[in-house]
Amino acid sequence: MAAQPALFTPLISAIQQNSGTLQDFKQLIPEPAVVVVNVNGHPAHALLNSGLLADFMSAKLAHQLNIKAFELQKPLPVHLVVQGSHAKINLGCQAELAYQGISALRYFDIINLLNYDLILGTPFMFQHQIMIGFNLMTVLAGSVQAQKIQGKHIRTLESWAVSIETEKTKLSAQRCLVNVKDNGEKTNN
Repeated sequence: MAAQPALFTPLISAIQQNSGTLQDFKQLIPEPAVVVVNVNGHPAHALLNSGLLADFMSAKLAHQLNIKAFELQKPLPVHLVVQGSHAKINLGCQAELAYQGISALRYFDIINLLNYDLILGTPFMFQHQIMIGFNLMTVLAGSVQAQKIQGKHIRTLESWAVSIETEKTKLSAQRCLVNVKDNGEKTNN
């Protein structure tokens, strides 16, 4: 009887030998910098995030504290590290924020946040010279007065949202309807 050809011949046996290594999906991580601040006299949990280029308030907190929100003239896209995100900021507000001697009326973008009432980003951290230590969690405010955002390492964030001019849009729509009607009459004759 003739020998049967092998259906599968492993080319690299070392991969087979290493592929059975068990991996633990647990990872030790430090706690994030979360502080309790006061917003309009009420305690709120705020995440300090040096990677965020804005200060956010949760829509839930704004609603609970009856903070008057205003609609932004142009919705701002939220750019996350993860691709494919399409969140937009449509509302903003001002609220009194108090923390470590800081007491100031601040602007916040309102957005749906999951685990925090506020996320204080680089505007707040820069203006109040916030220093964070993680190995023995420490947060220090270097200035109770908001400093101007100026200096060599400052950049301008601009909205690239499109403005629609309603009069021009209406005229264009009317021209399109006239063209469609004219073309329809020509083909029907």
